[in-house]
Amino acid sequence: MQSQDTIVAEPLYNAARGIAYLPGESAARTRALVQPAVTGRDPSTVTLLDWAITHPGPGSIARPLARMKPKEPQRREAEALLASGRLIEAEKTYADTLAANPRQIDALLGLAVLKLQHQDGFGAQPLLLRCCSIAPNYPQAWDALGLSLLLIGDHAAAESAFAEAQRIEPGILDYALHRIKAALAADTASAELTRLELACLANPLDPVAPTAKGVLLDHLGYREDAICALLTASALAPEAPRPAAILGGLLARSHRGREAEKALAHAITLDPDNAQLQNDRATVLMRLHRHAEAKEALETLIHRDGPDVTALCNLANVTVSLGQQGTAVSLARRAISIAP
Repeated sequence: MQSQDTIVAEPLYNAARGIAYLPGESAARTRALVQPAVTGRDPSTVTLLDWAITHPGPGSIARPLARMKPKEPQRREAEALLASGRLIEAEKTYADTLAANPRQIDALLGLAVLKLQHQDGFGAQPLLLRCCSIAPNYPQAWDALGLSLLLIGDHAAAESAFAEAQRIEPGILDYALHRIKAALAADTASAELTRLELACLANPLDPVAPTAKGVLLDHLGYREDAICALLTASALAPEAPRPAAILGGLLARSHRGREAEKALAHAITLDPDNAQLQNDRATVLMRLHRHAEAKEALETLIHRDGPDVTALCNLANVTVSLGQQGTAVSLARRAISIAP
């Protein structure tokens, strides 16, 4: 699952969202969501534990675990294992938690997410149906259920599940984008576009509806209308990185490079840890023949995050454009060694 945008800015809400979406967030993104709650006044035990989970390492989880109720550590241990990439152990720990308490909704969701990561929609679906039955107002469960239904090809039911997640928590952009994906698969995109147009009219200050509308219009081939919708969304939510990032990508595909670079640069200021944004902006800079800036951006990205095949290939291309063919060949060989 991807990182999300929401209009809600409460630290405890974002901390809960960060840990709920831990399997799909980058570690840096999750830490960014949790940190404001940790540094606030009197952080709760659960918030402190969430912080420990996002900083896996020897002893990082010991103190918060000692303060929690008896059945809580087992589920939290599973989340810590998940955060550190030990998926098989995490799955077993979640299963043990559910054996002791079959109604533990976070364990149900955590185990289902693991199955979704393995593209096991049939395995995830009963866990998520149980989760939604126990906690019908838990939007993450409805969203995950929609993803499981998409995997098994039940597109109409998936669209309904995403609609329920969006009804409960309308400020989460990913729910709206997942709903679009399901509508396209279910061949109900026209009805979804009408719904989004009405939503824009009903609440003209809501940035989620025009963002989703822009994405859907782009899918349907109405690129200029899509750009207009995304410009509106970015103006309504200037501090949300996703509308700016989506707008930047669409402008780049529309050969409006200067505008694309500006939108992507703005998105990067809002989400500086997002490597994809950095790489996309460097690609736009290359198209604008601003090769030195692109090279600097890519080198900074690789230095910060380590070698990545796409970034290395782009760096090789821009290095050729600067006349440094020998260095470019070395970079290309480095990329090949990572992904032969």
